[in-house]
Amino acid sequence: MMINNNLRICLNTQRIRVHRPAYIFVHVRNLQIDPHTSPIPPPFIYPKIKRGSQHNEHAERTRSAVLELVEKEKLRLDSSILSSSLETQKKLSDVLNSFDAPIRYAFAYGSGVFKQRGYDGAKEPMIDFVFGVRHPQHWHSLNMRQNRSHYSGVAVLGSQWVGKIQEFGAGIYYNPYVHVNGMKIKYGIISIDTLTDDLQNWSKLYVSGRMQKPILVLRDDIRIRTAQHTNLSHAVRAALCLLPSEFTEEELFHKIAGDFRMKFGENPHKVYNIVYTQMDAFRKLYTPIIEQLPNISYIRDGTLHQDEDPKMKLAMIQSLPSGLLAKIKVNYRWHLTNSQKYESGLGEEPKFSLSLASSFDLSKVTSKALEDTVKWTAISQSLKGIITAGPLRSLTYIAEKLSKRKTEPKS
Repeated sequence: MMINNNLRICLNTQRIRVHRPAYIFVHVRNLQIDPHTSPIPPPFIYPKIKRGSQHNEHAERTRSAVLELVEKEKLRLDSSILSSSLETQKKLSDVLNSFDAPIRYAFAYGSGVFKQRGYDGAKEPMIDFVFGVRHPQHWHSLNMRQNRSHYSGVAVLGSQWVGKIQEFGAGIYYNPYVHVNGMKIKYGIISIDTLTDDLQNWSKLYVSGRMQKPILVLRDDIRIRTAQHTNLSHAVRAALCLLPSEFTEEELFHKIAGDFRMKFGENPHKVYNIVYTQMDAFRKLYTPIIEQLPNISYIRDGTLHQDEDPKMKLAMIQSLPSGLLAKIKVNYRWHLTNSQKYESGLGEEPKFSLSLASSFDLSKVTSKALEDTVKWTAISQSLKGIITAGPLRSLTYIAEKLSKRKTEPKS
């Protein structure tokens, strides 16, 4: 079985030797995913077995092994590419295909794609997209020729300056409140290199944070898919640092979905609303990750347990992104100094790290490190939005956020 960049699953025809001088041919049709139209694999065509053979048992075992490999691949794909209605997928793919500039990776997200509690559907929400591109400046140059009205007055500076402005903050450039194919959308442009780095290292923890929640991938890329697996693993490990030894799935997903940005302007119940209505999507996204980690397991339906052994926990902490880990250690050292718990020799390794792993303050120092990581990025991105969106669109966006904060109840 071989997977290429276009998500093509190819299982070559195999010859299976049996005891008689005859052959059974097991044919498996190609499973091909067109990332431009549908991110979900088509139904599997089961291989046929030669009838009347006395060795059907042998062929059946081979057939089962083949099917098991294919089903595992389908499950792996499903864990990173979440489905929505076929009609919605078609509409969103049509929006994507309306852009002349090349888009290497794309996903849609938010209440316009996945149902969220508190949205009654009376008002059509804005659809959010993120486009991953190879060369942002060139992409903006092509897009401004086709869709000049999508940009604010900053476009008069040219694509080179637009590309430089994009690099500021979270490394993404948003065009909000534009209409494509009769849909109101907001789309962000990000470099494939910047996105990969953020997913793997949490250098910004902005788009990577968004991708820790359910998304609908419209155009996939093997490099981003691999980095996204790392991002989801980091998210579970970081959440475990904030949780007790026993907790529920909902508590885990709530810790993953929440971040610093929710403190400013957003509906205060947004995280709860997202998790409450998308539990199945969160399970589909994170169950494969949970099953791979050695220090976490299900003890009963919906309840998990993490190993509190200091050495096991230290191994988990050391697997976090290096920048976040450094902030956690700085915060813990500062905490020990100010709480007068700094004993002689405690600052030396491995004593310091083992003390961190077994400390009751791990949750506090980790939470502070996460906030420090995303705070500057979130604030700078908001300030940049005033320039990239323009004053009128920015005021409209802020007004809508504040309106949701006042009107959307938790229950």
